[in-house]
Amino acid sequence: MGRLLTVREVAQRLNVSQRLVRAMLREGRLPGLKLTRMWRVPEESLYGWISEKISESGQPSGERKSARGIAKHLPFSVEQFLEEKREQVTFEEERLAHLVDSVAERSG
Repeated sequence: MGRLLTVREVAQRLNVSQRLVRAMLREGRLPGLKLTRMWRVPEESLYGWISEKISESGQPSGERKSARGIAKHLPFSVEQFLEEKREQVTFEEERLAHLVDSVAERSG
């Protein structure tokens, strides 16, 4: 199983309120699991659910859709998604640079 997302992370990705995410989870309209008192959504399940919703939008299976056509059905913007990924990459680069520096200091 991949990463488990919090209600807050799901709400941010879908650009909706945390209250709506919790309601959808309780009603079974969004895939997730409850660990003790907290909801978690497997990241793969969320993206599978989004793909399913796009498929349900009425697009004939043989007809091709442009990226913009697909993106308009997503409940978050592509720019928002890409910015989040850029921030994650930047964070990881900084973390790795720090680790390399600390190893270099210890060895030399």
